[in-house]
Amino acid sequence: MWVTVAVLALLLATGQQGTAKQISMKNFEIAGITLGVTTNHDLERILGPAPVVETPDHEGSRRCYLSAAGDGTILEIESWVGTAIQFRLGSRPDATGTACAKSSLVSRKLATGTGL
Repeated sequence: MWVTVAVLALLLATGQQGTAKQISMKNFEIAGITLGVTTNHDLERILGPAPVVETPDHEGSRRCYLSAAGDGTILEIESWVGTAIQFRLGSRPDATGTACAKSSLVSRKLATGTGL
């Protein structure tokens, strides 16, 4: 199972009023990274350097981090104009052959501030 959290949800959560349910800002935080706030420089400071893959979107890029423990957990972070806007957390049994950088902060225990 993969969990994907994006800034679009953040914008919807902060832009609606009335009967809309409030989405906790802790859903947008993982491994010391906050969507819409953390810069690419911060990503590398927190998780370490990783290969950068340019996305088809103008000014977009993606970084991939793999559990250093070898449990197959992957954290992918997408940035736009130098700021993290989306992350995907999941696992793949064949993850050892990926072009992801290893990070000790990525593991099966990794979750958002609300436990997602």
